[in-house]
Amino acid sequence: MDTRDSKENIVTYMVPATMQMSSSGRKFESLGIRELEPADEMMATQRAAGSGIRLAFELALQSLVFVNGKRVTLADGTADLAWKEMGPKLRNLVMSAYSQMAAASNEEVAAFLGSRKITV
Repeated sequence: MDTRDSKENIVTYMVPATMQMSSSGRKFESLGIRELEPADEMMATQRAAGSGIRLAFELALQSLVFVNGKRVTLADGTADLAWKEMGPKLRNLVMSAYSQMAAASNEEVAAFLGSRKITV
């Protein structure tokens, strides 16, 4: 199931030429990754069934919305099929892209933590 609205932020990545052809014969030229809503994160967490490693994969899979400009979804199985066919190197790149999109930079973390005020 996907929880999307019309305001989703999607980032498109071009797949390096050396990684475009999968072992199944499918060609991956571009991938669209979106920011996740809290409900999406919860669904990915449930699918991960308590495994931290699996959670990273599930979050990245949940964020995958376009392959070669065509919409893919978990609801109809097209995202799962693309995930399976893209191979480990490209799946790793999707995970890196999602992680970069979802995580604060070192500077943002430092600014946030440095802003703390203690109230007694």
